[in-house]
Amino acid sequence: MLSLFIMRFFLLKIRLKNPFRTLNCNQFIFIELSIVFLVAFHTVMVFWSIIYNDSNDMFILYDGQSYDSQNSTEKAKVIDSSNLSKMFDRKINKPDKKIEMNDVLFYSPEYIGEIKLVGVIEHSAPSESIAILEVKGKQTTHLTRENINYEDIVIVKIFTDRVIIKRNGKYYSLIIN
Repeated sequence: MLSLFIMRFFLLKIRLKNPFRTLNCNQFIFIELSIVFLVAFHTVMVFWSIIYNDSNDMFILYDGQSYDSQNSTEKAKVIDSSNLSKMFDRKINKPDKKIEMNDVLFYSPEYIGEIKLVGVIEHSAPSESIAILEVKGKQTTHLTRENINYEDIVIVKIFTDRVIIKRNGKYYSLIIN
């Protein structure tokens, strides 16, 4: 190895006589030093792994199943059986507070339609409160869980300033105008 460097040194002196080749010589030295460094680095890493018995196992993407078919259900089974979750771990933080149904109901979107909330008569028992609704110009009174004949709407809960209704499985708010 020493003889190689001595030989390169003499070749370098010959090349340096021409000033137009200095840039090429510097590039040649840089490439040569990079190769020497990489060989030394990999040699050290091999000895390091032998001495400390480091083993880098290959990551197994799936449990040995393979399908040649183009059937999408079989492809889905392969994807479901994959162990990719080990590679891409996600930490999902569970919420500290449990979301209550009252929060979902209270923050439901406003209902836009023929039904308008005129007023609320509040009772000490929330299930006994009365909502005064206006449907097509007529005012009617309704209790909680009572079905309004217009468009199969059910009153879910009555608050002091709003009424929550359920229409087609979705919750809406009627707000006093």
